[in-house]
Formats: sequence, structure tokens, C-alpha cells
Amino acid sequence: MDTARGNPVNPGSLSGALRVGDHVHQLLNLAHALSTTTEPTGANTVGEPAAPTACSSSAGPSQDPGPVLGREVSVGLDLGLFTDVECVRWAQDLEQLLRFGQALAVQAAGELNERVHAGRYAETGARGGTNLLVQSLQLSTSEANRRIRLAKEVLPITDPITGTTAPTAYTGLATAFFNGSLSQERALTVAHYLDEASRLAKNARISTEEATEVEEALVSTAQLQGPDFIRAVGNQIMSHLDPDGNKPSTSDLIAKQGLFFRQPRRGLVSLYGACTIEQYEQLFALISFATNPNKHTNPNTINTNDPDQEDGTDQDDGTDTSGGTDTTRNQECAGQSSLLEQLRDLSAQFTTPNPPEPEPPEPPELSDPPTLTKTTEPEPARVTPPPLSNGW
Repeated sequence: MDTARGNPVNPGSLSGALRVGDHVHQLLNLAHALSTTTEPTGANTVGEPAAPTACSSSAGPSQDPGPVLGREVSVGLDLGLFTDVECVRWAQDLEQLLRFGQALAVQAAGELNERVHAGRYAETGARGGTNLLVQSLQLSTSEANRRIRLAKEVLPITDPITGTTAPTAYTGLATAFFNGSLSQERALTVAHYLDEASRLAKNARISTEEATEVEEALVSTAQLQGPDFIRAVGNQIMSHLDPDGNKPSTSDLIAKQGLFFRQPRRGLVSLYGACTIEQYEQLFALISFATNPNKHTNPNTINTNDPDQEDGTDQDDGTDTSGGTDTTRNQECAGQSSLLEQLRDLSAQFTTPNPPEPEPPEPPELSDPPTLTKTTEPEPARVTPPPLSNGW
């Protein structure tokens, strides 16, 4: 906004090569203009004449329409005095200056993060750059992380050991961000897809020239479109460069698969999970079979409007189905297991069984100790004396 005249400045008139000092001066001029317009009007309400201000005197048409009935003046600036075109230009001008402020805030966050890692704020008890920003600037943890993450993408990289400074990997993104062409949200969105392209280039999935073309295309698109459109374009580019994606390893599949239950809420427990393609096919077939409502003991009784059965008797077993009193028609098949039982059986197939432990060797059978058998020597043959003769 031009503080001398009080008219909004055309955003296109701001040069893209302005220095950081010029950006700071523009922010100071805007703050001074807002504080000046706040002082005379204060909290004027409808029906009270407001003192003439720099904005209200010349921002609108030649004939001042006056304050709008039913409207209260906020921040000392009555936007109701602006025409439709001037109100849009005012919002664009503020957005342009906010981008410069976001760029300076990201630069400050990156500098503070480096100093924290160097141990220069140890007395504050900050455990990292994010914690320091939360304590000193009263930011949320997510906002502090966003600023530091973007600072690592657009600021030069300084080696903490050697002290050498390397240029940023995304020069085009850094230039557009610090020139005020991109907001913080759009710069973060572009940086996400540039990281994906760099990963593909490091893995030799794409060439370095293609990664540079991705940066140029996304930065030029981000200068004209919003974050939602940038995400759509980025997804299309990544799908074209890497249609199949990275093939997950077996360990990745095992680490991420499974069923997870959330806390009960309003009497319901939500569950979600992830499974492999093979597990999905088996589980889908099992659930479809177990929850199929068309299970009957007699398949011929499914269609009760069959003209062949209008006589009221079943052709096979003579059961009357016309009156709707057949109690065996909707019974499950004999031996039909429930869904939970089938899921339990299926989980046994998904779980990798542990290898069976080897059975310990059986102890040798205890036998009686050998008994010492006495070897009996044969008795010597007795010598039979000869018979006595004549009584001797």
C-alpha cells in the first residue's frame, strides 16, 4: 500500500529483484500506515462521524459514501469504503507482503535451528530448533516443523564441522520463495515433490535433467496456481516418472501388515488394517463366503415366485413355500462355521509358524545291572570201588 496516497499498490509493480531490505521497509511502511489509521478512529461505531484518515480520504471514489450502516470499524480501517476492485487489490497487496514476511520467518527459523545444533542456546533448555521456536515465538509444534523443514530446502547448507557453505539443492524454488512469488504452503508442496524427484534421480530411476525439468515445471505452476492444483500436477508427474513405485521388500510388508483397533467411541470400535495382495484375495473370498446371505438348505427354494411352484408345494421335498411359513428355508447349511471361526483359521495361515523345536533325545532305557553269574565247575566223577570178594 502506498502510504503517501493511501491507495493500494498493484502487486505487479513490485519488482522481483528487490532486496531483503526493501521487503523489510515495505513491511514497516504497512505497519506504520495501519497504526496511523487506527489512532483517529479507534473504536468508532456506526452513526458516529469518523475522523478523516489517509485511507478513507482518497481510497474510495471522489464522493465519500460514508460508513456502512450496521458495520463496526476494525483496526481503524473501514474496508467498506473500498470499491470491489480496490478491496481485491488491497487483499492482494497484503498477501504479497505476507509472503515476504513468511520468507523472513523461514530464514530466521533456519538460522535459529543451526545455532541450537551448535549448542548456543543450551541455557534455555531447548532440545532442538523446534522446541526453541515453540518457546520463543509461541508457535505450534507443527508450524515450527514446517518452517524448519522449508528452511532446509531453500537455504544454503552449512557444514557444522568444516564451516563450508554449499548452495541449496533447489535454486529455482529458493529464488521464487524469497522473491515473494510463493507462499510458505505452496513452497512446501513443491518441495515435497522435488524431494521425490531427487530420490528417483539418486536411485538412477530418472536423469538429472528430468529432475531439473520437474523443478522448473512445478515452480512455474506454483506461481500461478494454488496448493490443490500443485498437488494434482505433482501427482501426475510422479505417476509418469515412476508408475510402478518402489517394490517393497518382504520385511516392509511384514512390518506394515496387520489389523489395528481404535479406541471405542459412541459404542463402536473402528478397525483398519493393511494386507498383501495374496492376503487380500484370500480374506475377501472368505468374508464374501461367510457373509453371503443366500445360504439355504435347499437351493430350489430361493426363488419363491417361480411359476412352476405356484401350486404351493415344493417340487423336491413337498415343503409349502407359498405361505412363507417354511422354517427351514433360511437356515444355514449344516456344519457351517461362523465368520469369526473362519477368520481365526485364516490368521493361522497368515502367521508364519515358528520352526518346531527339535525333540530332545530320548534317554537310554535303564536296564538292570548285569548279575554276576557263578560258573559252576562240573563235579568230578565219583570212583565206584570194586565189589568186595569173600566179605571184604
